[in-house]
Amino acid sequence: MALINIFLLSPIFLLISHNMTKPPSEMPVMKAMCKTCPFGEKGSKEVMYLVISRIITTASQHCHGSGWPNATHLCRGARDYQLQIFHRLGVLREPTDECWKMTHETLIKK
Repeated sequence: MALINIFLLSPIFLLISHNMTKPPSEMPVMKAMCKTCPFGEKGSKEVMYLVISRIITTASQHCHGSGWPNATHLCRGARDYQLQIFHRLGVLREPTDECWKMTHETLIKK
């Protein structure tokens, strides 16, 4: 059962199950929050809390405003939240996209 759970959370499963053409690590982040972003002023707080639990423990969030299920970008609101949390935890030196990219590249090389 644990092996099934690992597969279901894997980037390969996400690509297959959601018809994605790229893994999340290769997708650009939206420049600004889309009008339906759960992290925006008028966003659904229920959806936001579900997304938060996923982006802190499992994966980045695709932006549904960029063409779900064939999303082309990652969610700006979710990334901003990740940047703040990972910076506070000491994973990122600065809460910026540039620091995220450098840290990701460093971790991949290890």
